[in-house]
Amino acid sequence: MCRQADSRASASSLASTRSNSALTHTLGQFFLKGTQLQQLSDDYQVILENIQRADAVLKQKGEAIPDLKLAYRAAVEKYRQATSLVQQQTEIDELIRELAWAHVYEKQKVMYQSHAT
Repeated sequence: MCRQADSRASASSLASTRSNSALTHTLGQFFLKGTQLQQLSDDYQVILENIQRADAVLKQKGEAIPDLKLAYRAAVEKYRQATSLVQQQTEIDELIRELAWAHVYEKQKVMYQSHAT
């Protein structure tokens, strides 16, 4: 009878040990999942903050677009004016050269007429 009681106690102890081991294992898994969930929650919080920052930057840049368009139009107009001035200066230089040659031609004409008479 003593053996039976020892056997029952051993079986009960073994079952209790297995049960404690399973419980410890389950608690360990819950702890890991809880830790992972906390990490995911922290990651999502960082992502949400980044999205909010990006949204604020986009809003700020969106507000700047009309001013940038005005500056762009002003720069394009200045470029057109500068291009026009360069073209006009080129034409002036060409006219000055033509005028200089016209003077030379007139002087030659006067010189030939004075030699002919």
